[in-house]
Amino acid sequence: MEHLERYVGKKLQFTAMVMKPEEFPKGYFVPGRMAMTCCADDMAFLGYVCEYGGAEELRQKEWVKVTATVSKEYWEDYKGEGPMLHALSVDYLGIYEVNFDTGECEVYRSSGQMGLDWAAHFKDG
Repeated sequence: MEHLERYVGKKLQFTAMVMKPEEFPKGYFVPGRMAMTCCADDMAFLGYVCEYGGAEELRQKEWVKVTATVSKEYWEDYKGEGPMLHALSVDYLGIYEVNFDTGECEVYRSSGQMGLDWAAHFKDG
């Protein structure tokens, strides 16, 4: 992140996909998005480390709305200091993952169903 000092102490809110690397310590995840710099072959996940007490309950590739403050901290993956998000809230968005080959649709948690994991199948569109 260029000019990190401009963001330190600021509160931000954004919609992101959850990434939880296996080697991450408890209480951390990476909210981010797929980004393309040139063409589809260049697609890469971009995000920043986020400290969140409920990180263990988040599911890989789940979509969430994150409200967080920004600080500058050391993180080994950054190979030095970089942006660290401190979540004030993480809301589940109830976004679906559809397998277009089979028509199956997995329903992720919504804000009203935070503790529930369930699946639905849409056979007729």
